Amino acid sequence: MGTNSGPAGITVVDRQPPDERVMRQPFPRTAFLPLLALISLAGACTGISDGAPPSQARIVVEASPENPLRLIVSTDFVMVTDEVDGGTYAAFRSADTVAISGDYEATYSLSVDEPRLTALLGNYYDPVELGRLRIFLDGEEVYDIQANLANGGFLQYIYRYSEPTIGS
Repeated sequence: MGTNSGPAGITVVDRQPPDERVMRQPFPRTAFLPLLALISLAGACTGISDGAPPSQARIVVEASPENPLRLIVSTDFVMVTDEVDGGTYAAFRSADTVAISGDYEATYSLSVDEPRLTALLGNYYDPVELGRLRIFLDGEEVYDIQANLANGGFLQYIYRYSEPTIGS
């Protein structure tokens, strides 16, 4: 059993050896609610020291899959609540989709008015593939997860800037 740091200092405990961890989908949508809430919270509190919103995001994917992985990136999305199961999800207004057949890196400009970013790295084929997704906001690494992705498995990062508040 190993331990490592996850987003925003959250401790992640691996209950199986890393080579046996497999992220699978579909899970019940409600299984992702706590994870989505933690990821969104982590994105809202990135620790950028001056409190100013980030202006750019760099996405790095490390993979050498037998079949391409799919990376979906959006800086223009809204969070919506599913009225049936109560889950909260990112609904893209626009998104870039890239077939990943090797290491990949791209930089995205974030909106000055509503800085936000979501990146989803998924496997839609057999066999299980190893993928690593890293996110940097204004040069600061805020997300770094590596996992074995089964058919339908994915890694996702969601960031929405929250204006710092004073008081209370």
